[in-house]
Amino acid sequence: RAATDACSRYPDSDSEDRMCPADVDENGTNEERTVRHGDIDLIGISGKATSGKDFLASRVLRPLGYRKVAFSWPLKLEAVRQGVGTFDEVFVTKPDQVRAWLIEYGMAKREEDPEYWVKQLRSLMELLHHERGESQFCITDVRFLNEAAMVRNLGGKLVRMWHGLDRPYALPLHLQIHKSENAL
Repeated sequence: RAATDACSRYPDSDSEDRMCPADVDENGTNEERTVRHGDIDLIGISGKATSGKDFLASRVLRPLGYRKVAFSWPLKLEAVRQGVGTFDEVFVTKPDQVRAWLIEYGMAKREEDPEYWVKQLRSLMELLHHERGESQFCITDVRFLNEAAMVRNLGGKLVRMWHGLDRPYALPLHLQIHKSENAL
């Protein structure tokens, strides 16, 4: 940003008391910019592991203009940052030790603040909405009641995916019974 267009909310600002013109609404007030009910078209997808959540997002919703996002993305980025695994291990292959860390760390953050991951994903969607103009999102990992509540509070719809009876369940038993697989 040019110094003449600097904003107090940006770290490279040249003035602490100036606001961005975009931060001032039509009434001249500096309201916090946040995604509210009706600002975005949101679909939250829940279901057990391998039930088809990512398939629905990639093959059906993406061609309709929806951007795939996930509550787990900030958690997974933290895992890569902390050296728990490579990007591929954390986001794709998820070996047992990586999956165990993700569950343990994710639940510890939820215990500190039940809204922690909700706030993280909501901030990501706000960034994409305000900076890139994106307004259609599908969340592929709605697992907890507060996550479902966020989707509904933003005017979104919830979709539940179910396993076919002839498909084996993909997770080991101790993970099948974990609350992150069964809260909804």
